[in-house]
Amino acid sequence: MQNGLGIEDPYNKRFPQATIISSTTRTSAIQNKPGHIKHNFLTRTTIGPFTPNADETVSDIATQRTQEFAALLHAAGIPDVDILDHAGMQFARWHKTAINAAMNPTAVLARGPTNQAMVLDEELEIHLKAVMTEILDVACKILGQPLPEWLPRIADVIQGVQEDISGSHPSMWVDWEAGRKVELEAILGNPLRQAREHGLNLPRTQTIYALLKKAQEMRENQHKIETKLQN
Repeated sequence: MQNGLGIEDPYNKRFPQATIISSTTRTSAIQNKPGHIKHNFLTRTTIGPFTPNADETVSDIATQRTQEFAALLHAAGIPDVDILDHAGMQFARWHKTAINAAMNPTAVLARGPTNQAMVLDEELEIHLKAVMTEILDVACKILGQPLPEWLPRIADVIQGVQEDISGSHPSMWVDWEAGRKVELEAILGNPLRQAREHGLNLPRTQTIYALLKKAQEMRENQHKIETKLQN
């Protein structure tokens, strides 16, 4: 259960005989004080076997284990779990990444607006839609299929955020504000690299990746200088 693209590859290389279940979770929640989490209005988890180029037997075993894992989640009182095949799960991962790559770094670069505030801003809404569109267009070309009908359209994603009155912020802004490193490579770097490997471009995504990467580098350098001066 992790954001971004290509996150299964290190495990697949290290444990080639193991079944890998890929998953993403979309949730609206906020930690309003230490140890207290407020759940706002949704949680949705998608899971599917990670079986690139696997034969039928391996795929069948991975599918069975994915279904068994979903059953455990249901038994634990987590009903909102969608089971997908390998291709479907990769589309779900690209879709989640498109939303994250648009909303998360934009919140950092714009200095912390809420999710709703970003999509209600006329210029930012244009920007967010454009980032999501270019990433999903590349996803369809790389995966060789049109975007599945069951995935929410960009307009529906934007409308859902417009209706979110919880005041929540993207997780990347929360990490940035707390002085932590952000999910730069998983959310922005990996989509860029996958696109380039296929001779494709993500110009808007590349721009925000370059800006945020430099911003994080400068902050880390400043922290090193301040720490050295204090010592």
